Formats: sequence, C-alpha cells, structure tokens
Amino acid sequence: MIEALVLKGGMGSKVVSSSCLHRVSTGKLHVHMALQFKKKIDRSSRFFGFEGLYPRADANDALGEGLNRGKMQVSINRIMFYCWADKEGTQRNSKGEECTAGNYFPAWVKEGAFTYPVPGRWPESLWKAHKLSHEKYEAYLHLCRDGVLSRRRNLETVRQREEAVEEEAEMAEVAKRIRQTLVFTPRAEAVAWLDKFKEEQDRYPFLLLLGPSRTGKTEYAKSLFENPLELKVGALGQLPDGLRAFSRKVHDGIILDDVRAFSFLVQQQEKLQSKYDARLELGTTPGGQCAYHKWLWRIPIVVTANNTTTGHDLLDSDDFLGNPANRVLLRFETGSQQQETGTCVGRA
Repeated sequence: MIEALVLKGGMGSKVVSSSCLHRVSTGKLHVHMALQFKKKIDRSSRFFGFEGLYPRADANDALGEGLNRGKMQVSINRIMFYCWADKEGTQRNSKGEECTAGNYFPAWVKEGAFTYPVPGRWPESLWKAHKLSHEKYEAYLHLCRDGVLSRRRNLETVRQREEAVEEEAEMAEVAKRIRQTLVFTPRAEAVAWLDKFKEEQDRYPFLLLLGPSRTGKTEYAKSLFENPLELKVGALGQLPDGLRAFSRKVHDGIILDDVRAFSFLVQQQEKLQSKYDARLELGTTPGGQCAYHKWLWRIPIVVTANNTTTGHDLLDSDDFLGNPANRVLLRFETGSQQQETGTCVGRA
C-alpha cells in the first residue's frame, strides 16, 4: 500500500519522496509521507487518495524548527528524514523490515536515486521528543558523524538514570516481598530506646546490634523505621559519602551497617551524638571543597557489627563506648528458631 501511494503521489521520476507506516499511541495506523516535486503542479490532496483513503495535508514545522526560507532544501531534507526515520511506532512487515518507501534517503543509505546529509541535531530532536529509542538514536549519531561524543555523553547520562530508576523500582518490589516473610520478636530495649526520641534531650544514645553474621541484624534495624537511610560502613575509616543524601524531611533514621572496627565508633562520637544547637561538618578535606553539613540531632542511629568486629574491649574500657548512657547494646544469637521461621531472637 505504502509503495502504491508513493508511486501515485510521485508520478514516477518527477518527485523525490520519503514515507513510512506508523502506529500512534491510540493504536491507529497512519502514513508519514513527504513529496518534493521537481516542478510546480496543481493538484489537490484528493488526487493522492488510495482505496478510499485521502491524506491530511498539514504544515510541518519539523518539531518546532520551522522552515528556513534561505535554505529551503535543508528544511525539506529535515522533513524527509522525519518521515524516513525508524521512530517509536514505525511498523514492520512479516520479514521484520521497516514499512518504508521512497527514493530520497540519508547519505549512509546506499540504495535510492537521491541522498542528503543528516546533521546530528535532527535525530537528537526526535530523541528528545521521545520519538526515537536510545538504541536507534545512538546508531543514527554514528551514521551522521556529527557531534557524536557530546551527544553520546548526554545519551549515556539519561540512559544510566533511567536504568537506575528501573532498578530501584525492582529492588523496592523485591524488598517488599522478602520483608513480608520476615518476622521479628519485639525487643523491649529497642522500643524503650526509640521512645527516648519522643522527648527533647540534649543528646541521645545510639543502638548497637551485635552478633554473628546472618542473624537478621540489618533487617531488624530496618524494621524499626519507615524510611531509614542505610549506609554500608565495612572497613571505611570515615562515614560513607552516602550520608550526603540524608534529609530530615525524608529519612526517620540512619543505619550504619557492618562496622568492622569499634574504634570507628569512638572516632565518630560527635556524629553519633549530634548536638542540638550545631550542624556537623562532614566530608572534610584539607582544601574543604568536599565538606558538607548536616543536623543529626534527634535522629535515631543504629549500628550493626559482627562478633569478628575488632576492638570488642572498647565496649567495656572506652569512656564513650563503654558507657551505657551513650549506647544501647542488643546481642543477637544464632538458633534453630531463627533459621526455621526467620524470627530474630536476641538478649540484652
């Protein structure tokens, strides 16, 4: 059908043309077709009818770019490319080939009587209008050979962001399903600790969950909050840079997970017990360029540590860490009940 339309509309070799069969979001099919006659003709749109179908001839502003009267041919090429491009919704035949027809193609297409160069901004405009897939846009950029590096950087930034959003959504669904299978025994000590934050005090203790690996410490910590900021500490000698993302308007707690050395907690005393009248300076470097400030007063902080965490003696000997007024310690143990039911059982 589309070839017949082009042949009739083009009247043989007297015209260059580009067209494709396209499906819009409503599910309806229509044809994008552009014709450029070699000489002026006097035809109405009815002349281009085919099997009872008649075209709707509209002015084409080429995605807002408009027509350049001084470079009319460039503007016409721009519209030809719009019709030819493999956009979202372009239909394919039973062989998987694009439903396109015409005799006027981009310069990289070998067949056809006529070709034209394609500036990189043409596929870029289609992509920005969400009419090209990322893969097709990337392919066109290399074929255009125009501003490839800068446009690819922009493309990769968008692609990475979209992949991150999709991954975060998938993680949220997985986390929701898994957490529904977890059951935690109420811990009076943890409840009492959280109750302290209901009242204004000059400073608050942090909660330390201590026990063997895979006893549910991290999941138990998450269960205490609606939306905590979880930070993996590991063997870091400073607070993770992810603390920059903390917002009092978003997060109701902070989890410092898998601390490998209790000396780290001693070094971070002023962060674990933030003052009520001062914002903390974090991420400090000699030049000061990376520093940022957070007010962590009255924000519950939970720390998880394993039995292999170094410096256990500090829990008794250190002036800060050994003082029960500065930390609430809950110990987790491995037991058959935990393995069978997922219930975390511990003792103070």
